[in-house]
Amino acid sequence: MVAFRSQQHYPEDQQLEHRVLAGLRAVDPVRFRNVSVSSRRGVVVLIGTVTTPDAKSFGFHTALSLPGVESVIDALQVDRPQLDRVLTRAYGV
Repeated sequence: MVAFRSQQHYPEDQQLEHRVLAGLRAVDPVRFRNVSVSSRRGVVVLIGTVTTPDAKSFGFHTALSLPGVESVIDALQVDRPQLDRVLTRAYGV
């Protein structure tokens, strides 16, 4: 669980959240469709599920590389059954 002491949300926080989420989804919209982003003063929190440990690592490093991101808290969970469901829907496997 992640909590910020202050409930105040600055406009630049919201812009950063959109920029990080757009950056992740531009690379792979399927892999990051169950991810949300929260931020406070340059500290970005990645929340949600991804299908592989590689996706989790990639999300962390992608977010950290974006302008305005000072640090990243990775609260992403790996959900292997989600990958199986996606593959079944996409390829009938």
